[in-house]
This record gives sequence, C-alpha cells and structure tokens, in this order.
Amino acid sequence: MQSKRTQLSGLVLNPTASTPTEGCVALLDALGARSYGLEEAAVFLGARDQIVEDVRKAATETPRIESDNFRVFVFNDTIVLTYLREQVSPDDLNDFCGFVRAFQVAFLLKGILLRGDLDGTALPCRHPY
Repeated sequence: MQSKRTQLSGLVLNPTASTPTEGCVALLDALGARSYGLEEAAVFLGARDQIVEDVRKAATETPRIESDNFRVFVFNDTIVLTYLREQVSPDDLNDFCGFVRAFQVAFLLKGILLRGDLDGTALPCRHPY
C-alpha cells in the first residue's frame, strides 16, 4: 500500500492537506529527445544544465520573484518549474509566465523545442518555507 504523502526535494505533497498552498507549475518536455543520438543527447544535456542554472540564478536576482519559493526539477528530458505562493495573484502568474517564456526562448536559441503545460492553481501540499 502506498503512502498518501510523498517527499519531493523538500516539498511534502499531501493529497489530504486541509489548507492547500497555491502555486504555479510548468511541465516542459524536450521534443524528439527520445530519438537523440549520443552527440545530440550530450548537446541537450549540456544546454539543459546551463539553462536550468541560469534560470535559478535569475530567480534570485529578480525582485518580483521570491526565490525561496521558486524550484526547478529535472527528470531526464522533462523539466518542472514551480512557484509556490500563499495565494496566486495575477502578478504572480504573470511573473512566472515570464520565467517560463525566457526558459523556452533559451532552449529555442539552442535549437531545442519544448512542449508542455502551465497551471496556476491550488496545490495539495505544505511547504516548509
């Protein structure tokens, strides 16, 4: 039997939480990564690691983003960007979308196409920040 709680990089997901935290989530996947050869895969991984680091750094330098609540998770060719808030405002969603847009453009400039989804809603979790 699986537990109803899951630990994910310091974030405790709990589907039965009585007071959900709100947040923005972008799930992005590299198109065609499954068919990459060794050289293409190496280029993708190098670009991905550099861009992820640049986005993390930008989050700490942008006054409108609370960097303690901004996270990037990487799973092979899938990247998840999250921004947890007490309550998601239109400004929060706009700021987060700006980061997602900059992230996608950085990949496009390296010839890597992404597809994905974006959500700004209540999340069933408690965060320790």
